[in-house]
Amino acid sequence: MRRFDLVLPVLAALIAGAGFASAQDATPEKTYSDFNAFCVEHFGAEKEPLVYEKFGKDLKTLEGGSWQHVSENSAAIAFETNLPAKGCVEYGETPGYGKRTSQPERHFYLHIHYLKGLKVEKTYHYRFVAVDERGNRITTKDDTFTTKKVPGTIHIPDDVEGPPFVLDKPDATYVVTKDLTADGTAFDVKAKDVTLDLNGHTVIYDNKHGGKIDGKFPVWVEKSSFGVRALSTPGLKLLNGTIKQGAGNDFAYSYSIGYNPVYTRGCGNVQMAGLTIQYASDQMVGVYHHWLNGDFDVHHNVFLDTSAVVRNRHGAGCSVLLYLGEKSKHKLDTHHNLVKRGRHMGLDGGDTWNNEIYIDSCQTNSMAVRGTRTARKIHHNKVFATGWGAQAFPWATRTVWHDNFVHLEGQKPDKARPRISLVGFRVTQYLGARRVYEDARYYNNVVVGTARGGSSVRGTWFFADPHIKNLVFRNNTVKINVEDQQVITGRYKEMACVVTQGLQDRTDEHLPIVYKDNTFISNICNVRFGDYYGMGSNHHFYNCKFVRIGDDPRYKTFWWRRVGKSRNHVFRDCTFEGGASFDSMSPFGRPPGEQDFTVQWTLAVRTEPGANVTITDKTGRQVFSQQADAKGLVSAPLSQYLVNAHGKTAFTPHKVKVEKRGKTAERMVTADRKQQIEIKP
Repeated sequence: MRRFDLVLPVLAALIAGAGFASAQDATPEKTYSDFNAFCVEHFGAEKEPLVYEKFGKDLKTLEGGSWQHVSENSAAIAFETNLPAKGCVEYGETPGYGKRTSQPERHFYLHIHYLKGLKVEKTYHYRFVAVDERGNRITTKDDTFTTKKVPGTIHIPDDVEGPPFVLDKPDATYVVTKDLTADGTAFDVKAKDVTLDLNGHTVIYDNKHGGKIDGKFPVWVEKSSFGVRALSTPGLKLLNGTIKQGAGNDFAYSYSIGYNPVYTRGCGNVQMAGLTIQYASDQMVGVYHHWLNGDFDVHHNVFLDTSAVVRNRHGAGCSVLLYLGEKSKHKLDTHHNLVKRGRHMGLDGGDTWNNEIYIDSCQTNSMAVRGTRTARKIHHNKVFATGWGAQAFPWATRTVWHDNFVHLEGQKPDKARPRISLVGFRVTQYLGARRVYEDARYYNNVVVGTARGGSSVRGTWFFADPHIKNLVFRNNTVKINVEDQQVITGRYKEMACVVTQGLQDRTDEHLPIVYKDNTFISNICNVRFGDYYGMGSNHHFYNCKFVRIGDDPRYKTFWWRRVGKSRNHVFRDCTFEGGASFDSMSPFGRPPGEQDFTVQWTLAVRTEPGANVTITDKTGRQVFSQQADAKGLVSAPLSQYLVNAHGKTAFTPHKVKVEKRGKTAERMVTADRKQQIEIKP
């Protein structure tokens, strides 16, 4: 990467500091209303056919997505559907039900509902009802639950003075009996193994401005307000209800500590489930788990961030859910959470699955699933994103990403968001860094993105590097479109299903990035060899399909950046549809001959078991030598040609020689397609 390649990112970072007037002036209600309208317009199965291809055409509930918690006077009940739907729970004391929860503001995959005002020690019937975007309706079978009073329960506010309500009885269950409002902190947990059951109620904290706080984060932990604060109290359970920031609307210290809906420090063995977390202030982390001391299980919650201001994107930033200072030995399970909107970072955690995340990026380098923690399994998540610099999934080492669905939608840049750049999957080795990222695996994922109004969208953005090892991207579908002609000059050239990245001063050391059995669909570009951010080499495409859609005259299957080295790329056994082809390519850039790719085809040879198979190319160079297996089979990748600014250099026809027990046989083969031959000595 050269110095001028860093200009735009640096400018964006400098602009980032204090937010923008248009973002600061927007009310929380308008911020979310506008974003919700954007989601309704652009996201959903009816907007993108790949949703039906990935998840099926018939609406149904998914096993493993259901969950419930029954309190004294309420129940939190959750379901998951394979397609976006508006759902409700019908319930009552008889199979006739008679009551129902309200429907959400748009179609979701995850559905978490609160059944309130129930009688204690009473059995209730319930069922889940969902309607998809086409009007198709499903209902689950009739089921029942029974409300019960837990012996020894401590009721709030009846049995505890406050707010703040101090929970200082170990091994106790605290149950809230009505909606609560606190000028400052609502709950202060000071004992181990406490269960706080909100019983379906709404708790408002920070309802009065807290005033100026001077000092570093320990002072903010002591003096600011929280919905729930727990310090060194393991075994905490938070269940069933809403925690909402009030009219004080105070924002956090620069590390985003202070005034958080939930803040824990030095805690472990924590469970959070059935909660709705809502906040609207600047520089905020919604749920902050700090200096962990045990496992965490965060599931079936709803998060709503309604601010548009990021005062400091670095460090803790503005995450929906954050673990900071964790130890790798802890389990951090994050699953079946619905993030209705996040302004910057989304969910943090260890293994992260079946979450539904909407990102409205108000700063560069937003990430729906945060962090570079190692050895994670990130799967079956659904990410929907727009804004300044949203990325679905960042990089990590020894991590698997599979069966995730990513939908990116660009919009026109403005003063608040001067650049709109969206990415599905990303791996970046920053200038001069030597951090090792190894054994990353991506499979069965879908990325779909649309650029409009001067925005840019990329499916993958992977750096090749000597320290990025064994990255494999296989059996994925990536679809990138440009919707209109309203593009900044040259900006459309940044968009592609794949953008090959890498550091220029390490070009000769780049290890292969492998793309295998993928489908890349675009109306603008399938593979972009580098952009303003970096120029990568040694990206290998095996058995991939490249598809052109639409008739945009700017379309190229392959696009070269005008300046920089990008070489040793390989395309093996690839197929093309809709007008995509090896010949659909922009002119090579400079320096001449430093940008190239090689076309290869697999030749399978059937011969005698144990026979030696040797292959030489057109120039007489031996390119393959191997002994046939017990079935007499061997396969070899053969290069058809290398293409660069000087033209094509052909390597075929090839001579195949088979030898066994002194007997030989030879055949000439033209490597211009994947094929199999039989030759015996």
